[in-house]
Amino acid sequence: TQGPESESLTVGHVGNKALIFIGHERPGSISIYSVDGNIASPRFESVYWDIPDSDVTWTQTFNQNSIGSIDPEDLK
Repeated sequence: TQGPESESLTVGHVGNKALIFIGHERPGSISIYSVDGNIASPRFESVYWDIPDSDVTWTQTFNQNSIGSIDPEDLK
């Protein structure tokens, strides 16, 4: 496994906090980070993938090749 293939990036702002969204083709997911002040220290917030609620973790889902229903090429 080579890890996610990142192909898009967008940044949004909520108050003084910047939110960074990184779209990955493989797996079809979006990593979400926040930056509050120091850009050198982004904080990991969450990973979004369009998979129904499950007791399976993200890592288990990735290893089972069950991720891939979203295409983040045009992340806005």
